[in-house]
Amino acid sequence: LLSEQVENLELKNRLERHKLQERKKRLVKTDEALEVIYKVLKPLRASLDQLPDNLGSALNPSDPARAASILETEINKLYADLTKGLSKAGG
Repeated sequence: LLSEQVENLELKNRLERHKLQERKKRLVKTDEALEVIYKVLKPLRASLDQLPDNLGSALNPSDPARAASILETEINKLYADLTKGLSKAGG
């Protein structure tokens, strides 16, 4: 009976090790994840930064500087919210 219990525990341990290995395979290394995130966010940031200048005159032909200023303010609020959210998520 004791040998059967030991064998059962060994089987359970092997199963748990196998499950852990499977979970590890699904994980992405931090460096790789950050690289992908930066590849996505860097061009997005550049596009958002250009938005006020690109759209100012289209949104308000009589006062493009005002439209650009409003867009810039809103984009900066967005950046601040994202930064705050990332800070909370990071701990």
